[in-house]
This record gives sequence, structure tokens and C-alpha cells, in this order.
Amino acid sequence: MAEGDATILLVDDEENVLNSLRRLFRSNDYRILTASSAEEGLEILETNLAWLVVSDNAMPGTTGIQFLKQVRDSWPDTIRIMLTGYADLDSAMEAINRGEVYRFVTKPWDPDGLRLLVQQGIDQYRLVQDNRRMHALIQEQNALLKQWNESLQQTVEERTKEIRQKNAELEQLYEQLKGSFVNTIKVFTGLIEFRNPAIGGHARRVAALARSIAGEMELSEDTIKNVEVAALLHDIGKIGLPDEVLRRDEKLLTASQRGLLRQHSTLGQAALHIIDGLEPIGILVKSHHERWNGTGYPDGLKGEAIPVGARIIAVADAFDHYLEAESKDPVDFVESPQRKGYSGIFDPSVIQALGRVVQNSPSVSASHEISISVRELREGMVLARDLRSSTGILLIPKGERIKEAYIDKLNLYVHQKLIPSTVYVYSQ
Repeated sequence: MAEGDATILLVDDEENVLNSLRRLFRSNDYRILTASSAEEGLEILETNLAWLVVSDNAMPGTTGIQFLKQVRDSWPDTIRIMLTGYADLDSAMEAINRGEVYRFVTKPWDPDGLRLLVQQGIDQYRLVQDNRRMHALIQEQNALLKQWNESLQQTVEERTKEIRQKNAELEQLYEQLKGSFVNTIKVFTGLIEFRNPAIGGHARRVAALARSIAGEMELSEDTIKNVEVAALLHDIGKIGLPDEVLRRDEKLLTASQRGLLRQHSTLGQAALHIIDGLEPIGILVKSHHERWNGTGYPDGLKGEAIPVGARIIAVADAFDHYLEAESKDPVDFVESPQRKGYSGIFDPSVIQALGRVVQNSPSVSASHEISISVRELREGMVLARDLRSSTGILLIPKGERIKEAYIDKLNLYVHQKLIPSTVYVYSQ
């Protein structure tokens, strides 16, 4: 097998037990190593990276618990499973409590149960390694962004000197700085789109809706702008997460995967915090999964302790996911929070503002979508459903406003039978 494949080490002083274990995992795509003693097992680990170790406890000389403690001290990432008899259950439980053992299995073992436990251990090891690589990537990106920020600050200082010399150029410099801020947002948005186009389409829809809700609540223009930008970047922390975490419903994730997913709001703030001017945006990104009743994360904030912008993004985010999953009238989301399980989760004043937006803006309602041919598309129309190629590739996400440049290309794709001849848009 290639280097880097999942490797397991089986340790038992009885050859027939090793043979049984080897046969048990023969059908799995593992690299299997065996040792007849703890000492031999340690020698093997010196030259072979094992993802997981299965060891008997009752062995002559060094016991399984002592052996697995040495494995923990020298190779802490390696998952450790102990085989034990019923007489040693107390010792096994103590080993788990001290962190020396990941799990224990009593003899005789259940083959299917042991296979599943080993697979879960391999998944845990892989998740830890992916998490470590993700943090390294974030640190590398932060270093690059910090370097870019320092360069930007140097540029600002140079422009400031020019302002003192030429007051007439003040307006031009101001526009340049505004452009730098917009470009910063575009860079982050581009990272999201590059990582997952579906997340990018969702972010744009949430940003548009969050701006509308903030407007209904008569917040200041600066606050509305911050809410819109934070909504656009609320999932920026997901760019380093593994695909198996992003593509599955959170309810179906393992506890470790769910914990990794729930780091994305904090990671998003970390990515934004080093850019001057984006600190308020980062705070909203970090808090957009806090809940009105205090059941959210990462800080468990409650009620008005949650920034109002984060409360707005939370509602807009849930509302967009609801429309995507349910394809129902959005009024049902607003008027039936108790039946939908949203009661107590969201700020009631934000839900009321969303209701006014839904009432006054038919474009947010799936019930107002219509089907038209691609030939009938006009600039400014808004897609009501994702437009995908015949092979399933996302071309234009739901909520995107059609541009003139799209229309000729889409008609060409229809002629080449690369996309359907009809699309869904919101009625105007």
C-alpha cells in the first residue's frame, strides 16, 4: 500500500489471536502490522507510523495498559484500543479515564462491533490530522493576509503624505481607499466561491436579505453596511474544513465532526480580525450562530448580549436554508415558529422585520417563481433556482441577478444541450 494509508498495529502474545485479528480486518483497506509483545510493538512503531493500535492487556512482561501508556506518551495522535477480559474491566475503565486508552473491547469480541470501533478510530485519527492541516492553512493564510495588510498600511501612509501636499487629490485618494476595502471583500468572497460555489451563492442571498431586514429595523446606514458585509462573509471560516464535514447535514455528523464544523464562526473572525476596519465584521461573523435563548455557540450569548447584526444574520441564514430545504411559502417560516421549532431561538423583533420584508418583497418567496425559456431571459431578472449543467455543475446560484453577459453564453449552452432550455426566475 502507498505511504500514508491507514495503518493498524495488532499486539498479542498469542499467535492464534493475531491471526484471528488479521483475518477480521483483511477485507478493510488497512495496512496491518503485528507484534507478539509490547517490546516488539514499540520497535515497530519507531519505524512505522501507526494510525491505530489494538493491544491485548494480559501479556507477559509489559502489560497492555503499560504499553498503551508508552504509545500515548511517544505517539499521542495514535488511537489506542485495548482487548481485555471481564476480570480486568476496572483496570480498563481506569485506563480510559487517564486518557491512556481510546476504547476497550472485552473478549470474546463481536467481529462487527470491533470492525466498526476500529473504523471510528481511524476516522477520528484522520479528522485530527485534517484539523491540524486546516489550522496550519489558516495560519499560513493569516500570515499572508497580515503581510498584505502591512503593505496596504504602507500604501495608505504614502497616500496620506500626498494629501498634505495636494489637498486637491483628497477625493481621489478617498475613492482609492474605498476601492481597497471593496477589493478586500472581493478577495474573501472569491475564497468562499473557490472553496464551494454553493456556499458563495447562499452567502450572497443571505447578505441581500440581511440588508433588507436591517433596513426594516431602521438601523443606521453604517450598521446596515456592516450587517451586509458580515452576512456575505459569515461562512468564510468554512474554507478550510474537510469536504466530508461540509457536504453532510450537521445532524448526521459525528461529535468530533460537529465540533470541527462549529469552529467555523471563530475561524472566520480570526481571518477577518487582522484586517483594519473589518474587526466589527469579524464580531458579527463570530456570533451569527448565537441564539436568543442562549443555546448557540461559540460563547452561549443570550438575548440582547448578542450583537443585533448577528441576530439578523442568524435569521437570514436559517430562512435561506429553510427555503432551500422546504421550497415552501416563506410566510410559513415567519408565522409558525413554534411548529417549525424556531420558537425562542431567534430575536422576535428580527422575525417581525423579516415578515415585513417577505410581505413587501415577492422576490424572496419561492411561491412567486415562474418558469421561462432561456431565450426569454432579460438583464436584471433574479434566478429562483440554481442553474446547473447537464452534469450537475453549478453555473449560476439561486438569487443571482442575471447580467447581459450571461444571456448569450446561456443561449449557446442551450444550443449545445449543455443546460436545460428552461430556467426559474422570480416574477417581477
